[in-house]
Amino acid sequence: MKTLAQVPPLHGLPLALLGIFLLLSACGRTPPAAYYHLSAVDPGRQGSPMEAIGEAIGEAAIGEAAIGIGPVRLPDYLDRPQIVNLEGSNRLQLAEGHRWAEPLKVSIPRTIRENLATALATEKLFYFPWNQAVDYQIPVEIVRFEGVGYQVAHLEAIWSVQDPQGTAILAQRRSEYRVPTGSSDSEGLVQALSQALGLFSREIAEQLKVRRE
Repeated sequence: MKTLAQVPPLHGLPLALLGIFLLLSACGRTPPAAYYHLSAVDPGRQGSPMEAIGEAIGEAAIGEAAIGIGPVRLPDYLDRPQIVNLEGSNRLQLAEGHRWAEPLKVSIPRTIRENLATALATEKLFYFPWNQAVDYQIPVEIVRFEGVGYQVAHLEAIWSVQDPQGTAILAQRRSEYRVPTGSSDSEGLVQALSQALGLFSREIAEQLKVRRE
């Protein structure tokens, strides 16, 4: 008489499948994104751009003038959460795991304002669109604001100083800054971009001082 082969018990199979599923899920899990924000340059740090501003223009050089910052415009390729890094002449790398904590169209004006508040010893700085009269307005078009191979932070901007009616007091000019990164990663790049904005703010502050003299 033929006997049927015994079928192995199945009670352990669901646990084995569950273990395999959990292992595969862990392997395919995307690491959480890291978030970064721009910061005003520390005015107390020796040799910082903001310290140089204070030496160059003097405290409270702007007096009681009210200053409007903006509008600040960005190219579409920068208006995104990912930190942008230039790889080669025409290829951009979007760091999916390294993102801005807030949109650049918000953080760039905020950082410029904080830098100017320190440099000019005033809080009479207002974001576009402002709801009160201003003595000067500073429209800014950001042309470049990215890393170059994580080695250099590149800032390029077109800007001017205008009166309340929009007539140019300082003719439109193009400013460009390249700041080496302290480390070849996103954190070093963001720090260098913040420093580039500090240098750009110094240039604006110096021109406002000239307008007031």
